[in-house]
Amino acid sequence: MTLARFVARRDGPAAVRRAILLLIVAMACLTAMDTIAKVLTAAMPVMQVAWARFFFLFVALAPIFVGTPFRSLIRTGNLRLQLARGFLQLPANICFLTALYYLPLADAVAVAFSAPLFIVAFSALWLGERVDWRNWTAVGIGMIGVLVIVRPGFGEAHWALVLPLITAIVFALFQVMTRILGRTDSSLTIVFYSNLVGLIGTGAVLPFVWQAPSVDLWLMMAALGLLAAVGHYLMIEAFSTAPASVLAPFTYVELIWAAAIGYLLFGDLPGPYVVVGSVIVVAAGIFTVLQDR
Repeated sequence: MTLARFVARRDGPAAVRRAILLLIVAMACLTAMDTIAKVLTAAMPVMQVAWARFFFLFVALAPIFVGTPFRSLIRTGNLRLQLARGFLQLPANICFLTALYYLPLADAVAVAFSAPLFIVAFSALWLGERVDWRNWTAVGIGMIGVLVIVRPGFGEAHWALVLPLITAIVFALFQVMTRILGRTDSSLTIVFYSNLVGLIGTGAVLPFVWQAPSVDLWLMMAALGLLAAVGHYLMIEAFSTAPASVLAPFTYVELIWAAAIGYLLFGDLPGPYVVVGSVIVVAAGIFTVLQDR
């Protein structure tokens, strides 16, 4: 069976199993993308790595953009919100890439996975979504997990652990804006503006930080965009096939991928605080998803 036929099938329990597999593969792609980004941040400025991700992701999606009528592609019910959402991802990317330079891969990913908890809080505050005491309790417990990892005020923790936390907060705002725009704009339009604004924003700074990459670095930069495109495509396909409440727990498999790759490539093992904090964050996140059912 070809990949296209495998992805396209959406019938019965088998479709759910395929969706779970697609999501696990998607998480592997995104972890590989983060791993390459970590290597690149040691060889070139963070802003150049961020530009490479937007540029090559745009290239990967170009055939889809070209095949869509231009007026349909750029039609939006809220241009200001589209632009604000696009620019908002810039600090999120820069903070996370900088964190990858200083931190073990698993540590950065673990803190960034607190984003769903912030999404719950922001959705209640700005979207008026109903959040009962159980969800708020899960958010509070998840924040305790983040504090266990970051350990503010203690000299043992690396200061850069704050960066993926900022990424999580900004990403949560980013997702709330996505929900608002989803009421009027197509997914393709949202993706187009997101990548276009990110490309322009990083490209404006690029001449001031550019370092000529070697052939190997160019290939790695291209892999960033390709892995991002494949990972997000498989994730979208998975969530369009099976219920989010079934799939959401499997997104945390990225922590396993990150820990494994971090150990194999960089010799990094998560410390006890990271392990305990990650378990708390994951448990709170899964409980929140199950409550949404």
